[in-house]
Amino acid sequence: MKRICFLFLYFIFTICLSSGSLQMVKLSDKISFASYSDLKRYATTFEISQDIIKESEKVVVEVVSNSNFNYDVGDNHNLTSEEVKRIKNERKQLAAKYFTTLNKNVFNQFPLNNFENLYISKYFPIVSFEIDSKQLVNSNYSLLNKIADIKDVKTIEVKPKREYQLQSTMVDAFETMNAYNEIYNGTLTGNGVVVGVLDGGIVDVDNPNFENKNVTVRNHLAFIETVEQHATAMASIIILTAPNASILSVEEFQNISGELDWMLDRDVDIVNMSFGESGKNGYTTISATVDHFVKTYGVTCCVSAGNYIPDEGYYVANPGLAYNAVTLGNSDEWDRVDAFSCYQTINGVDKPTLSNIGGFIDVPNVAIDMDGTSLSAAFTSGAVAMLMEQDPTLKLYPARVTALLTSSSYMNPDWDYLEDSYLDDEGGAGVLDFGNAKDNINNYFSVPTSSTDSEGDVIYTTRIYMEVGDEIRMSLCWLANSSGSVSSTKVNDYELSLCRPAGAEVQCTWGSTGTVDMINYTAEYTGNYWVYVVVTDNSNDSSSQTLFVNWSIE
Repeated sequence: MKRICFLFLYFIFTICLSSGSLQMVKLSDKISFASYSDLKRYATTFEISQDIIKESEKVVVEVVSNSNFNYDVGDNHNLTSEEVKRIKNERKQLAAKYFTTLNKNVFNQFPLNNFENLYISKYFPIVSFEIDSKQLVNSNYSLLNKIADIKDVKTIEVKPKREYQLQSTMVDAFETMNAYNEIYNGTLTGNGVVVGVLDGGIVDVDNPNFENKNVTVRNHLAFIETVEQHATAMASIIILTAPNASILSVEEFQNISGELDWMLDRDVDIVNMSFGESGKNGYTTISATVDHFVKTYGVTCCVSAGNYIPDEGYYVANPGLAYNAVTLGNSDEWDRVDAFSCYQTINGVDKPTLSNIGGFIDVPNVAIDMDGTSLSAAFTSGAVAMLMEQDPTLKLYPARVTALLTSSSYMNPDWDYLEDSYLDDEGGAGVLDFGNAKDNINNYFSVPTSSTDSEGDVIYTTRIYMEVGDEIRMSLCWLANSSGSVSSTKVNDYELSLCRPAGAEVQCTWGSTGTVDMINYTAEYTGNYWVYVVVTDNSNDSSSQTLFVNWSIE
């Protein structure tokens, strides 16, 4: 009997050793697995390993380091294009020196250096590489644990190597977003503005839409770029909206920092991202990377919220969950939110930021049917390019761009706006109104913050004159801070208050969340109304930045 029991226990032990021993692996807390079984609450390392091997032959490993780089461009107004370019170049040069040194120092401590598709980022605290899935699993993750032991390493994320799922009459679209006159009269063309198209492929430069246009496509031996109709359609929408803008096109290879590095080296001002990875798991590193990109380099990102997927639902896709991105929902020519436009979030900020036309657009010279939030983002990128031509200083301040777009948007009276933020659950701040934004581009004030600010401090006060019956829409916008990992993303909270001439408060944004606060008020008195910006919580992020308030009065 004892012999039988011994054999039985030996048999069980052998099975565990041969197939389930990975359950016993102790992983560093710095290591996470994107889109694998550890997203289930009680998954074992063995279950994760089974998923890794089954899902892809290779995995992408992204190592994020601790960083404290911060460059505050200060409080500038009415700058020329040359002055803006000088500031942007100075910031890039300082960042490149900092992050190149940091990343090389971390990489030199790796236990191995013969990785596939190694990329040491120039502008982000990121080193990424690929490794065979089975090799990673069979080594019991010893490589990752050794990298995690490096002092400067903050997080390590492992994700499957696979393609992202793309989010699926021009005249009608231009009229809907109130941009027809500017586009067809050629008063604003996006001249001097560089727009990057980061997509699941590259644009077809031989498409007639790009004839005599300034289009640059990444052509590097390390990457096999694929000409793709979706990317071609997005770039076509942008160039038909802002015909004198310059286009940069690069394929997204799950190494978004590498693609953004390439664009930064070519002086990008706006990046259009009409692609997405699942938002069902909430805010991920791809959104954190975009937050770092926007905050650190002042580049505006217009991102699609994503379209309904039967097995996923209405969850906003990453990188649309980035706090600092202008995330677009899809609206139709009657300013209704499209039934397939995503709006649900697991964690992080409420999205979308606002909505724009994106339904059933016939894009010239593109042989696929187009519908969805991808188009909404592209039309918005073109609109922002025109606004940046009108005022080049916008190129430095993404928060000012967001404040301008949201305060100038058309507030559909049929939408259900929240009382504390005047943001609609499904459509955001409203429907983009380019003509209104163009007219209100100088209706703003900036609010520099300081590490000495305290909770409850009024950090800015001004007055705005209104007459009885005037309707004011006012947005306060700021940026989250991130080094590119989920855990590093920090965001403070500020509030906006409007008081009548006699001093009593008529509306405020107390209790709202995110990085966009809005006021929508119809004046009951004639006179100078007081506007206050108040610190609610600045304990999360000690870095300085400039907040922006923009308003529209009708």
